Amino acid sequence: LPPGAEVSVVGITNDSFSRPLILLSGHVPTDHGPLEFIDQVQIARDRLAMQMRRTVRSVPPSFRTTDVLGFFVLAGQMLRDTPHTRRALVVYSDLRNSASPVNIENAKLVPLTSTLKTVERQHLIADLSGVDVYVYGVHGIGRDVPYWDSLRDFWREYFRRSGANLRAFSMM
Repeated sequence: LPPGAEVSVVGITNDSFSRPLILLSGHVPTDHGPLEFIDQVQIARDRLAMQMRRTVRSVPPSFRTTDVLGFFVLAGQMLRDTPHTRRALVVYSDLRNSASPVNIENAKLVPLTSTLKTVERQHLIADLSGVDVYVYGVHGIGRDVPYWDSLRDFWREYFRRSGANLRAFSMM
């Protein structure tokens, strides 16, 4: 995290928008501090990393469905309220939304046109204008290549419509 960064880590749950699971929220100071051997920026980074490791161990996954779309709407709201600095959204998820009204996890292929129409009708296109989005962990476990390709195509179009700059979309 660069000096001056504001960071929030939010879990994707079965009701991500209405009941957000804030796992971590913090700030990295802009100044390294007056003392040469006590770097306030690095201390803040280390503290945030330690808090995140502790939080991950104490919050087991327990949700039967995933509201990825609600998460993106929430993220858009959170990022909109930040100052006009570089805004980045880093997501670790398989992106297989299974919460109502859009269940793309159990489809053989993600039907691009009808799914996008449903998402738009339900007002689930997030406002991610100018946000750099990095998505990792969109794995193919249990699915074939055509499914993964259709999932990728859906999310590419979703991010395009949201105004985001999709910088990475990876299984890794």
